[in-house]
Amino acid sequence: METRKRSLAKAVSWQILGFAVMTFLGFLFTGSFETGGALALVSTLLGFASYLAHERIWAAVGWGRITGAAPVRAERRTGCSRPKGPEKTPSGTPEAGRCASAFAGWPPAFLRPLGSRAGR
Repeated sequence: METRKRSLAKAVSWQILGFAVMTFLGFLFTGSFETGGALALVSTLLGFASYLAHERIWAAVGWGRITGAAPVRAERRTGCSRPKGPEKTPSGTPEAGRCASAFAGWPPAFLRPLGSRAGR
């Protein structure tokens, strides 16, 4: 369950984006930023209240939640188990034993910090 403050922050950020989009669409349909902005303001206020109510109602619903379950370990997901210590490959880099192929190239390059040489 998330806090009311988090629900509020999500609702505000979503509505700011929605206000900008609706203002633009209102302008496209009416040719007036004033009319488009008025439509966007009404839409934003109604959408904000609806979204916040929707989030709080769903926060109180227990259906579909997994509670008290242990996180799924890599061994259960892939059928591999890590050895107690890292093994060295012929190139001298540590690998995860027989699971190395399951995680080869992880993380992908776009998730690695800039300038990181890991995985190259």
